[in-house]
Amino acid sequence: MSAANAVPSPGRTLRVLALALCASPLFVLVAVVLVLPPSDGGLSLPVAAGVLALVAAAGVPSMLFHVLVRRSTVDRVRTGLESGGARSSLEEGLAA
Repeated sequence: MSAANAVPSPGRTLRVLALALCASPLFVLVAVVLVLPPSDGGLSLPVAAGVLALVAAAGVPSMLFHVLVRRSTVDRVRTGLESGGARSSLEEGLAA
């Protein structure tokens, strides 16, 4: 099977979606700077640079921490699903 025909796993698809979600604040901020250029007086360049720095230093790492699927999160959810004695196929579903 060629790599072009391979279907990505649900876990990989979820990871790509999470990374796109985490990058969105930067794209929105760049769009705001382009729509409200600093030369018009609506948004000064130091303010735009400061907000961009805050988003890159705080809003993005925090989103990565909370949105990306980690092994501990999968284990915690699997434990909760299996607490009643039923078997969950969470790991197999994410890896398939």
